[in-house]
Formats: sequence, C-alpha cells, structure tokens
Amino acid sequence: MAAVLQKPKKRKRFSIYLNPQLYIEFRLVCKKMQKKRTNHVLEAFMLAAVKNPNLIKVIYHMLECKHS
Repeated sequence: MAAVLQKPKKRKRFSIYLNPQLYIEFRLVCKKMQKKRTNHVLEAFMLAAVKNPNLIKVIYHMLECKHS
C-alpha cells in the first residue's frame, strides 16, 4: 500500500474499453475543473477507492438511484 501512495517514477500504458461518448464528456468535465490530465483524475479516484473500497459501492448506488 505504501508504494501506491508514492508518486510513480514511470507510468505504464493500459488498454481499457470505455464508452467513447462518456470518455469525451468526462474529459470536458476535467477540463472545466482545470484538470488537464484525465489520467491523473482517474488515478486519484483509483487511489481513493483503494483507501476506501466502499467508494465504488457508493458510486454504483448513486447511478442506480438516478436511473430508477
């Protein structure tokens, strides 16, 4: 866990499949918040989820409530 909290010395490219329109919208939100690097925002979210796994459940719950 300690290694995860440190700033990485180098980054590795990963290939994940995303909804293209959702990715574009997410990038626009990041840009509006003056966060130019989308991957840094995703890394911050992943770190928060590693520290508190319930965060993922909360987000899914928020989505389920919105779509009900």
